This record gives sequence, structure tokens and C-alpha cells, in this order.
Amino acid sequence: MNFTSSEPVECDREPIHLSGQIQPHGVLMALQEPELKILQISENVVTYFGIAAPLLLGKSLDKLLSKKQAKLVLDTLSAEATEIPE
Repeated sequence: MNFTSSEPVECDREPIHLSGQIQPHGVLMALQEPELKILQISENVVTYFGIAAPLLLGKSLDKLLSKKQAKLVLDTLSAEATEIPE
């Protein structure tokens, strides 16, 4: 691949999904429905929310976000689950 040419770089072939890292401007979480229990959360959560990741594991999402925000997440997940794919 020649990076000095004006041809577009084929980014879809870059193995970015194998880096073991997330983008630095976000927090990655794995939640268990329906209670939105935090199963996994990235270490950088402390940078954005001031709470260390180990303190959030096993807790409900409303320990990190407001109850209103957590409900919005749950409502969005529920709506997506009931949509019929075309």
C-alpha cells in the first residue's frame, strides 16, 4: 500500500478490532438486562465519571448515570428488541 498516493486507503482492511483498546473519548460497558447490571466496564470510566471501574462492577447502571438516563437506555434497548427486521 502506498500512502503517498492520492488513492483512498482501504481502511476496512485495517485490523483495528484486534487492538485490544477502545477509542480514548468513550467508555465501554457490557450490561445485563433487564436490570442493566454492569458486567464489564473500561478502566477509563474514572476519567469521565470519577468512579473507579471495580466499584461499578455488579452495580446497576443508575449508579453511574441518573435514573432517567438509565431508563432511557433500557427503553431504547427494549424498543430495538421489539422491532421487526425488514
